[in-house]
Amino acid sequence: MRARDVLERVIREHDLSREASDFLAAAVLPHVELVEEGFRVSLRASGLDLAELRWFVLAAGVGLPVTGGPSSRVAAAAEETVERRVHPPAVTKPSGSELAAIDHARIVFALVPHLPDHEAHWPLRWPHPGYRDVDPPRRPTELAARIEELERHVWWTAAGRPSLDDPAYRRTFGFFDTAAWLGSQVLGGEA
Repeated sequence: MRARDVLERVIREHDLSREASDFLAAAVLPHVELVEEGFRVSLRASGLDLAELRWFVLAAGVGLPVTGGPSSRVAAAAEETVERRVHPPAVTKPSGSELAAIDHARIVFALVPHLPDHEAHWPLRWPHPGYRDVDPPRRPTELAARIEELERHVWWTAAGRPSLDDPAYRRTFGFFDTAAWLGSQVLGGEA
């Protein structure tokens, strides 16, 4: 069973068997979480601009949004909050699986808009075949958002609450559609 096949069945039949739900929860979600972990261990501050650094710090709940108050008061409050709440995470050596997962995901995201139209399996009506309208993530913040989007839509589908009319669901399907196609190209058969 492949993720794309499960998502396609959900779209076509509006049905999610217990087996398919379990597959998404037990196999697909852990893989997406591995991609997310790979992203975290591969992220380097030197590859980000200041606005992206600020976005990641705020997304992690470490910093405070910039306010209109005097900068010294804002800085003091931020330092106090950090001292109270933040404990440095344990640094662990990545196993390599995380890095392989994120590298594979980056390739798949980059190929989504280039998937040959005749290989696209999106089952609903769309103005054109394929995923030419799906922009690949170009910046780390876009990649983080797309990984989160994948996780959210796989989770919602596994929970029996897919959001089929959300364009993000089509991007999620396109990701798994492209991954299946890429696997078939690399392995010379069905992946």
